[in-house]
Amino acid sequence: MRNIRAVIKWLVLAAGGLLALFIFLGVGGVQVPWPPTEITHQKPSADFIGREYRVISSISAYAWNDYPDKTKIRSFSLLPRPGVRNRFVSYVAPLQPGQRVRIVSAWRHLLLLGFNRYYGVTVPRGAAGRHPDHDASKLRWHP
Repeated sequence: MRNIRAVIKWLVLAAGGLLALFIFLGVGGVQVPWPPTEITHQKPSADFIGREYRVISSISAYAWNDYPDKTKIRSFSLLPRPGVRNRFVSYVAPLQPGQRVRIVSAWRHLLLLGFNRYYGVTVPRGAAGRHPDHDASKLRWHP
């Protein structure tokens, strides 16, 4: 009977420790070594590819940099207000109501607590920000 209690106690402690580790890694953020997977041709994402959407509210394109090199832009994100402002954002360019945004690809990225899905979109030239040499196809839209 004593051995059973000791085993149960250690199992509960081990499960609690694993849960605490899982929460710590999930909240603290962990970079997952697996690259994003293109799901452009998989349902239901395939239904959205090629569609054009008109901007009807306040939305901005955020240029994410490779901190500490703020001039190297890694990607863009379309986010509604209030958006974000931190050291990883090089600049913000608001999109005008009435502008068109076309979805060109769909991606899935494995995170610790599930998948993050996002879409690659294109916008008219010059709408993605101050730098015309940045590829507007890198815009990411998080639904």
